[in-house]
Amino acid sequence: VMVGTGDAAESVIDPDMVALFNDFLGEGPTIASTESHVVAQPYHYVVRDTEQKGLCLHDGHLVATSLQGANAAQEEPISVVPNPHLERRRCPLIVGIRGGSQALSCGTGPEPQLKLE
Repeated sequence: VMVGTGDAAESVIDPDMVALFNDFLGEGPTIASTESHVVAQPYHYVVRDTEQKGLCLHDGHLVATSLQGANAAQEEPISVVPNPHLERRRCPLIVGIRGGSQALSCGTGPEPQLKLE
């Protein structure tokens, strides 16, 4: 039995994340017909920080807030969908909220800035 000293971060493996990246990085489905196509289904995640604050949409911005009482219903799950049609070898993802009505984007400017679009 090893006792942690608190000096190094402890490795935690989330089986859902392993499955997600296996799907994203795998070979993908084989299509038998040119008329059929497979639409990737989104994975939905709840993101929390070490203080168990969750993400909420406030004035067009995602902010971390305490999720107690009435705030709990405001938590925004994050949806992640692979986009193999756009530079497959780089494994691009579409990350968004509200069922895909808003996506997180780094924009196209000279300095990347994560924002909702």
